[in-house]
Amino acid sequence: MHHANLIIAQKEVGLKFGRKIIKEAGEYELREYVFQHLRLEDAKTIKKTFAERGQGAGLACLLFANSLGLEAQNSLLKILEDGGSRENRLFFLIAPEEDSLLPTLRSRLNKIAFSEKEANDNFGKIFLQTPKSARLNLPEIKKVIEEKDRLTAKKILESLLRETDELAKKETSIEKIYLLKSLIFKSSQWLKTESVSLKMVFEYLSLVLPVC
Repeated sequence: MHHANLIIAQKEVGLKFGRKIIKEAGEYELREYVFQHLRLEDAKTIKKTFAERGQGAGLACLLFANSLGLEAQNSLLKILEDGGSRENRLFFLIAPEEDSLLPTLRSRLNKIAFSEKEANDNFGKIFLQTPKSARLNLPEIKKVIEEKDRLTAKKILESLLRETDELAKKETSIEKIYLLKSLIFKSSQWLKTESVSLKMVFEYLSLVLPVC
């Protein structure tokens, strides 16, 4: 296991995947941080964590940041240079886009790939929890639309259907669950028609599916 790692993913998927890796790595005391925007002050807090002695065999830092300031990235780089190679430390940075990171920081991180299935299995929940106005801006949706990738679009819709099954276990309104499934099924039929663009499909889903 590399001591400093990078996971490119949205928050929920990346955190779940990171926790799984850390659990499998052995006895580590987990420190988890989530930021919309990582500032220099935040990076200093994380640096303090790396200077502490863990209660167990070591410390694991799991950090998600939707965006990272330049000063904060340079501070993280300093953390990795000073303490990231210690045997009892693990560091995981989760970010939605790799291009947003400084090349010097990326070079210090071991990129961990997770399977397409793991990402797709969780994306239905992410989509339904995202505000309607922001759904089309999700990186996964933008990529599918730009690349006209109908196969991945189909997998996203399958993930949405699986998430409605999970909601059915908690939701008392059978009518609501039936409506969700029928709207998703209608969209899946459109995928079979080349004249219907993927942008149109996901614009429709973004509009009609409630935030759950």
